[in-house]
Amino acid sequence: MADGPLPVEEINDKGFYVMAAFYPIPKWLELYAATSQIYGDDDAGFDDSSEYILGAELYPAKTRNHRLNVQVIEVNHSPVSSTFGYYVGGQDGTTVSAAFSVFF
Repeated sequence: MADGPLPVEEINDKGFYVMAAFYPIPKWLELYAATSQIYGDDDAGFDDSSEYILGAELYPAKTRNHRLNVQVIEVNHSPVSSTFGYYVGGQDGTTVSAAFSVFF
């Protein structure tokens, strides 16, 4: 956050997010992996950051309306907090989560 002029004229970070998933047991078990990489603008004082995710979703009723999700996330110098609250900006380390969802 800044309350005055920034010490740089522009910030040029580059990055990407990639995710792949498959169903080894159709309509019952989904496995997925994802990664994101951000290459920070060194000239503006920003570092690189990354995340690596391995996860699984289990559909006990064979519908997406009931599901159990488990995942492991390795976070390295996160530049922002995650949308779902799994990690906070600046975090380094591993997050393990499990959630059961019921949609009506």
